[in-house]
Amino acid sequence: MMSTDASPPPANDDPRFTQRRKRALLVEDEDMVRKVTTRMLESLGYDVIAAPNGHTGLMRFRNEHDDLDLVMTDVSMPEMTGLEFFDAIQAINPDVPVVICSGRASEDDLVHCVAMPRGFLRKPYRRAELAELLEAC
Repeated sequence: MMSTDASPPPANDDPRFTQRRKRALLVEDEDMVRKVTTRMLESLGYDVIAAPNGHTGLMRFRNEHDDLDLVMTDVSMPEMTGLEFFDAIQAINPDVPVVICSGRASEDDLVHCVAMPRGFLRKPYRRAELAELLEAC
């Protein structure tokens, strides 16, 4: 005799299944760096929205800032620099943690980045360095 009981399966108390994955917006103009960083963030438990420039990143941020746990941006990008992008998103939602990355920023840009109350990573960086910084955010 077949059971007609349509009750849901028992709840799984395993936190891997009950916790929401974190969401990150990554703004990086270099394709290879964007792909590698996306994989690093995914391995650290983030769903990643990747944007190839500051303008696209700002559009995505405007639409999704309430659901973001992290923003990560390069400093040196064409059209809109990472610092301009940072200033624009801070005006929308200053509470989202931001990590600024650079491998070739000017000295003035680096001084500005290091003085910010958010995270800064010097390129190239390793997954362990990124993980340590994200723990602090």
